[in-house]
Amino acid sequence: RDPEWMRVGAELSEAAGADIIDINMGCPAKKVTGGQSGCALMREPELARKLIAGTVAGTKRPVTVKMRLGWDEGSLNAPEIARIAEGEGAQMVTVHGRTRMQFYTGKATWDRIAAVVEAIDLPVIANGDIEDAATARAALEQSGADGIMIGRGAEGRPWRLAEISNAVFGTPYRAPTPAQKLESMLTQIANSTELYGERLGVRVVRKHVAAFVDAWCEDLGLPQMAEARVALCRIESPAMLRDELIAALGGRRDAA
Repeated sequence: RDPEWMRVGAELSEAAGADIIDINMGCPAKKVTGGQSGCALMREPELARKLIAGTVAGTKRPVTVKMRLGWDEGSLNAPEIARIAEGEGAQMVTVHGRTRMQFYTGKATWDRIAAVVEAIDLPVIANGDIEDAATARAALEQSGADGIMIGRGAEGRPWRLAEISNAVFGTPYRAPTPAQKLESMLTQIANSTELYGERLGVRVVRKHVAAFVDAWCEDLGLPQMAEARVALCRIESPAMLRDELIAALGGRRDAA
């Protein structure tokens, strides 16, 4: 909530190799909005303006802003915040098609994002409930946005991004085999521990392992493995997490 610290943060992020600096004014979590951050910033347009300006001042990298439609149905001010972002030098805006008070209930209303598209000349990205090619096309059509962002729809299935992209653009796509899917998860475990260190890396990646196990069972038409899922989420060692994941899936990288 301090423009100077946003400037410093942008400088540090650029120095660390960031390609873009994204300001998240869309997070609905109570622990974030309770500190008057995340989506709560949409309730303070002038503070939002100062924070965006401070960030832009601290970097030569593109600055982008993610937001929701507004705080609640009585304050759908995403077009206003988007205009502020554009005026202060942001280069792209992403809008989740819900208000903060909706959290993740109901359905994202992509058509409401169209008001943001009409309000600014920047690229606008639609977000919320996009989980396959059909919802991707619908989000683009209803919002008029320039692109889509996929979050929860790719949990446990990171290859879904390529699947949707190829479907939307009409390019060939070869679905990964179960062995390739498992290998991607093992790579994610390794990458997480390399980035964060063993203790934190395992804790960060465990929720993704759990989502992967759920997706694995669903995609192969197998019963959900609730007990194994819980056990995996309690493991503290990356090597053990890797071994137990392989064991939980039957040790079969070519399962069908």
